[in-house]
Amino acid sequence: MSFPRKRESSFFALDPCFRRGDIVDFCFPQQILISGLEISELETGWLRGKMAKGFYELNIWKKGYELLMEIYKITAAFPKEVKYGLSRQMRDSANSVIANIAEAHGRYYFADKTRVLYTSRGECEETRSHLRVASGLKYIDKKVFTYLDEEYEGLSKGISSYIRFLKKD
Repeated sequence: MSFPRKRESSFFALDPCFRRGDIVDFCFPQQILISGLEISELETGWLRGKMAKGFYELNIWKKGYELLMEIYKITAAFPKEVKYGLSRQMRDSANSVIANIAEAHGRYYFADKTRVLYTSRGECEETRSHLRVASGLKYIDKKVFTYLDEEYEGLSKGISSYIRFLKKD
């Protein structure tokens, strides 16, 4: 097994990567050397979305986090009697969306990644269901419900797009 090199100041340091021929299958460095050509991760389409340095750099995680903060704000105003019921369930499902995206980012095998991403997509739908119940009980107004429902639907589509992207690699 050979290792691509990463440029660090005036020398090349070895970085552990799995390699078959001239194709790097899995690699961590900022700069990689393939067949004598040094390219950055941002310049390579096959590394761009799949190899974000951290889960927090994924657009779907950022959007899920933004929506989670909104869920916390609106559930804080819910009546005390639903604090451990609807409020807790809504917060848990919204938090599970981003937690599963983060977990999927840490998985190596495609089947593991997609399984966890499908769970995350299911949590989006669960959150939408809780929002509908909260709207029906008049805990949130129609405008807030419509906004969050559409945003979670869009996030679910974004997760599906990310799964399709991973399938192409």
